[in-house]
Amino acid sequence: MDSLTSIQVPVTQAIQYGNCVETAYDVYQSTGNNLNPPLSAYPKSFQENYQLVFNIQMTDFFWFNQTPSYYGFIAKSLAAPYNYVVALRGTLTWEEWYDDFDDFRTAFDRAPNGGYVASGFYTIFQSLTLNVPNQGPANLRLVDAAIEPSLTFGGDTGKVPVVVAGHSLGAALATMYAAYMANSGPNGQGLSVYTYASPKVGDGTFAAMYNKTVPQNYRIYNKPDIVPHVPIDFDIFDPFVQVAGGYEIDSKNYKAVRRSLECYHSLKTYLFVLGGGVDTSILAANCLL
Repeated sequence: MDSLTSIQVPVTQAIQYGNCVETAYDVYQSTGNNLNPPLSAYPKSFQENYQLVFNIQMTDFFWFNQTPSYYGFIAKSLAAPYNYVVALRGTLTWEEWYDDFDDFRTAFDRAPNGGYVASGFYTIFQSLTLNVPNQGPANLRLVDAAIEPSLTFGGDTGKVPVVVAGHSLGAALATMYAAYMANSGPNGQGLSVYTYASPKVGDGTFAAMYNKTVPQNYRIYNKPDIVPHVPIDFDIFDPFVQVAGGYEIDSKNYKAVRRSLECYHSLKTYLFVLGGGVDTSILAANCLL
């Protein structure tokens, strides 16, 4: 059974970290998929609040075509110097949609009783690599950074919680990052995860492991959004399910939001509803009635 039980969520923080993910979308679109954009390419509000530590890129894998894409960032808060956020955007290209629905199973071997996860998500997760702004490749995979956080956070490791946030495909990747980090010794203590429109990442065994080891998980989903219900897995013994921490919103309660699959799934719609449905300028132009 899917763990779609609603919990209480710190809404201010959910909006804050959702905006970080929205920043990743904005940078991707405004820079023409620059794999290693400088801080100056980020919105002014981001520059005023964060130090850009790494850009994150990933590789799509449609047949023999492997296309690198900018996918997010790791940043350090200027207001709370030991506070880091890992933000991952979601699907924007047709290659990425193909990767999203590659739901063959692969073992999640980072944790005892890790179960199985969707191979499309896992392959992308393994491909995520880090770039140092204004320099170049750090020769470091995100999966390795999740296992050994000191590779990315240096001497700040363990001083304060790390927040991992993602939307759509990025939510699935954020979930895997958190599972790796939480099962790598004491690194997962105080870890917080904020996901928006997350698909099912793995089977019930994976979900049970995740729910036991990740201390704070806020999985925000829009009731009419179909993505939190995919991929469809036909294993009758241990099918794919959602991890715990579900917090339901419903954009159908707001007349300003267009009723369409695209608008139900849009991160801007999620942020609009989380904000109380007051500021319509948040919505994507094609989703505003």
